[in-house]
Parts: sequence; C-alpha cells; structure tokens
Amino acid sequence: MELVHLEAVDVVDECHWRWRLTSAQGAFLADHTVALARGSVELEGFTDLYEMLRWRADLQDRLHSEGQLVSRVGRWMGEQVLGAVGDALIVRAPVTVRVAVPEGAPWLWSRPLELAHVGGEPLAVQDVSFVFAHAVASQESGGQFKGAVGERLRMLGLFSLPTGGGALALRHERHRLARMVQEVATSEAKGVELRVVQYGVTRERLEQIVEEGEGWDILHFSGHGLPRGLVLEHEDGSEDLIDVDELIRLLGPTRRQLKLVTLSSCYSAADAATTTLQELGVRIEVAPVPADGPPRTKLRMLK
Repeated sequence: MELVHLEAVDVVDECHWRWRLTSAQGAFLADHTVALARGSVELEGFTDLYEMLRWRADLQDRLHSEGQLVSRVGRWMGEQVLGAVGDALIVRAPVTVRVAVPEGAPWLWSRPLELAHVGGEPLAVQDVSFVFAHAVASQESGGQFKGAVGERLRMLGLFSLPTGGGALALRHERHRLARMVQEVATSEAKGVELRVVQYGVTRERLEQIVEEGEGWDILHFSGHGLPRGLVLEHEDGSEDLIDVDELIRLLGPTRRQLKLVTLSSCYSAADAATTTLQELGVRIEVAPVPADGPPRTKLRMLK
C-alpha cells in the first residue's frame, strides 16, 4: 500500500488553510486551498457530525435521514475541503494518507476526512485510509524519534465507565484484548506486558501510570467519547471529559516511547448521559464498538 503525506499549511483559522499532498519521498502531488463559508449545514456537519445528525435528522425516518445528511456533507467535503487532493488520492488507492496537523490547527484531529466523496463515493470505501500525526514531530525527527521496543512490548489498556453511563461491554472487550495479546505473544514468541485499568480511570491515576517503568509502547482506550474529547472518571465515579490537548499533556511523559494509540468509543449512553457521547483521536475520530465484535479503532501518532 502506498504512503503519501498530507500537510495543512498557511493555516488562518478553522475555515481557511491549504492542503499540500506529497509522496513518501517528498515529491509534490497536489494541493488545494480551503476557504469554507460559515453558517452552512455542511460546515456544521464537518465540524461536529454527530451533533448535526442528532439535531437535524428526521425523527420519523431517522436512518434514511441521517444517511442523506452524511452524503450531503460528504459531497461538500469532497469539493470544498479536499478538491484536487481527493482526486490525487483515489488514483493511488489503496493508499494510506499521513495527515500532518500543525500546532495551530488542533481541530483537524476530529475532522471526518474519510467521509469525503470523490468520484461519487466516500474515500472510506475506496481504500483510502487516514492516519493523523503531529506536524512538528514529523519535521523535527523524520519519524525516527520513538524509542525502540525493549525486551517486551508494553501495552496499557484503559477501560472507563463513569457512574450513570450506559452499559458498555468493557469486561468482554477486556477479556478479548487479553486473549489477543496472549495469542500474539505465543505465535510471535515475543514478550508482551499488558496493564489493564478498568475502575477509577481518573486523570490523577493516568498521570501516575504513564510514568511507570520504561513507558508504554501502545495505549488502548475504551469507553465513551465526544468529538471534543474522551470521558474519564472523577474520584466519585462521575464523568470527567478531557479534550485532546489535555490528553496529550497527560500522556506527555511517555511520548518518546508511545507509538500507537487506539480509541474504541461507544454511543450507547447518549440518551442517558448529560452530554452527547461519541469515538477519539487522538485525534482523533471514533467508531461504535459492536457488542459482539472487535472494536473499530482509529489511529493517532503522538508528539
């Protein structure tokens, strides 16, 4: 699968920037100047798709209505957000797009680029995958700044379910994760250390854990999420919503070792929770966790 780099440059604000697409070797492929008109339904969906669907979908025919709205936003994204960049991507499919997000554009982490329509279909069904990375880290280190895996791969699993939240199949998912790690360690003859935290996933506890030992190579988060962040727990068990910037700060001590973050988030508590619950990402974009299947994950490289 080909790898290409998509960088947001000349960023003015959330509606104005320029995309620059290059090959893995640095050759220019395409660019597109983004200038989005404020106040449109499409921009509302691009900014916070889940909230837009929640309030604008027809309750009498919700499934059909949501499908139409997602397609509407997707067609707009293909034209207004990606433009020529989208055309350059589909001719290279299957392709992985490494999106370099600059310091001044943290909101790009949560934009659903894979839903953009190019050639009449979403990029997600045309073998175009997006992986988000911090632009400064990419430029300063060329992607070689991460510490090597030691004698064993260290993996931290966080399973957060605040009091009053809807039921998530966290125990089932935790057991599946542990079994998968054991199978990988056995089949590959590799040492793997899995640390699981399921109860009392607070900011304070997370800060303590990330500093343990030599750091963590992989972090897996499962729980409720929003486009604005992830839901951890307070000491009393209530919801504690942390945004992307705060999550990066909390994980800061392990950033030189941490290579992969997977986010698995569920909408099941949306009706009961005080906020609309949605997946992360790191930026990050999230997907529902099937009750009887493996979690769908999004990836984000950390600074």
